[in-house]
Amino acid sequence: MLISLLIVLILGVVCIGIGIHFIGKDRHFQSNAVEVEAEVTGFVELEDERYLTQYRFELDHHEVFGVLPKSTPRPITTKGAVIPLLVNRDDSTQVRRLTARRDVTLRFFLILIGGLMVCTAVPLLFFVA
Repeated sequence: MLISLLIVLILGVVCIGIGIHFIGKDRHFQSNAVEVEAEVTGFVELEDERYLTQYRFELDHHEVFGVLPKSTPRPITTKGAVIPLLVNRDDSTQVRRLTARRDVTLRFFLILIGGLMVCTAVPLLFFVA
């Protein structure tokens, strides 16, 4: 019983640590990023019938072309649509969507699950020990 509670406690601390690490990476990226309005120029179809979004924007009087790294099962916007992006000032190849909900949800649930594991394991360790 004691060992299983220690494992739950350690896993909870690890989950919280990973969540905080992801928050730190995201804040560091946002501190070095600038918001741009990118125009969707087309879509690239992958072999498994998923699509990558091609975009174009202007940064410091230079036109930058690229492809968003995350694929979708179907095109989510139309060609010519304007999407907000965060672009690293020093490296314009590092691009994120301005509204990245999946990453925020992952960080939130990692910290929530880790907190629940720690809050459950600590009192039970006092009763067992």
